[in-house]
Amino acid sequence: LTQAAEVLHIAQPALSQQVATLEGELNQQLLIRTKRGVTPTDAGKILYTHARAILRQCEQAQLAVHNVGQALSGQVSIGFAPGTAASSITMPLLQAVRAEFPEIVI
Repeated sequence: LTQAAEVLHIAQPALSQQVATLEGELNQQLLIRTKRGVTPTDAGKILYTHARAILRQCEQAQLAVHNVGQALSGQVSIGFAPGTAASSITMPLLQAVRAEFPEIVI
């Protein structure tokens, strides 16, 4: 816990208190404490798995909110005459635009 507290830039007793509070709220022991460190219990492993997923979702939500209005989006209509030189480059160009700007509907 000492190393974890250092990484989090908090005092070790404060981290221990937070873990104890969480264990109390969940009514489960999350860590097995020994002189050589801590080992997660089965409940601790389950919580860890869910916590990682929740944090990942929070990061995705933050990114999505941040990107609102920043990505190009909308609808574009393109006309061209079949059989012209333009038709040979049209499909590769449209595919590139779709790959680069998925929010644009062509």
